[in-house]
Amino acid sequence: MTGINVAELERKAKEIRILTIDTIGYLGVGHIGGAMSIIEILTLLY
Repeated sequence: MTGINVAELERKAKEIRILTIDTIGYLGVGHIGGAMSIIEILTLLY
């Protein structure tokens, strides 16, 4: 099992934030606060 690279996880979380904001903006519907609050957890779990 390899160690967790914190910098890589932070980069991935930032990428997911950008995609989330783009998606919510495109659809015009969504809860940005809820999505942003769990991104770090979901990034680590995935």
